[in-house]
Amino acid sequence: MNRQIAFATQHTQPKITADDVLAAAALAKFGIDVIGVPWDEAGIDWAGFEAVVLRSCWNYIHHPREFVSWIEMLERKGVWLVNDFQTVRWNMEKTYLKELVDAGVEVVPTVYTPQGSSISIGEVLKQYGWARAVIKPTISGTALHTWVSSTGSLKEDQRQLDTLLGKRSMMLQKYLSEVETDGEWSLIYFHGQYSHAVIKVPREGDFRVQNDFGGSEQPMNPELSIRRRAEEILRVRGRDSVYARVDGVMHEGRFLLMELELIEPVLFLGSNPGAAERFAVAIEKNVQARMANEE
Repeated sequence: MNRQIAFATQHTQPKITADDVLAAAALAKFGIDVIGVPWDEAGIDWAGFEAVVLRSCWNYIHHPREFVSWIEMLERKGVWLVNDFQTVRWNMEKTYLKELVDAGVEVVPTVYTPQGSSISIGEVLKQYGWARAVIKPTISGTALHTWVSSTGSLKEDQRQLDTLLGKRSMMLQKYLSEVETDGEWSLIYFHGQYSHAVIKVPREGDFRVQNDFGGSEQPMNPELSIRRRAEEILRVRGRDSVYARVDGVMHEGRFLLMELELIEPVLFLGSNPGAAERFAVAIEKNVQARMANEE
């Protein structure tokens, strides 16, 4: 009988993604069956799986408290989670970027605003000399409640931000035009080892690089300097993670981190020959290490 690993999905998209189908096929060579299981489905015997790998559980951003409760339940039951519990809790809210900045990582300039507080977009633009700012929640994905503000739209933007701050914490980041002109890098690592990279570009006239909004990606080999910068970031946090995606943009000759994705990033496995196999090897090694520790 084959071993079983759950790829955590969500109830609205219970099946694993086309990208993760490639990983499942690679894991099958190790005698491992991958089953897509929604994290938000009741009555699942999660402890019955050899491991639970967080993959397309993207709707957790709408239900962060429930997601944390689910994570805590898995931990109590001794479920093996990939990536690990501590990493997931740390990576859920983008305020983790503060810790990376304190450790010397160059991050896109950011101002954080806690839930229930207030902040003037106009004052931020003036104080930091930004022409435009990207506004988004600190717990977000797929451009949820994300838009670009400038002096020409302050009144409506301020009204929208004030409304959102009543429900969630927000952040304002310097808008970098290079995202539109040059694209955003995503470098993928397995157990701290470089695997492959893509450049994500928005459709014309937009700044959002996600496929949901017409964005696209293409395989690209980053310069050595970019890889070195990504690996410096991972040495601060994430080097031991089974999978990690380092998202950043080149700005004025420097690689600035946008996000360090350690929970459920798309890994673009289909963009590089052997990527799915490398991911499968990383998962298998992680699970085998757990089994060895338990003996």
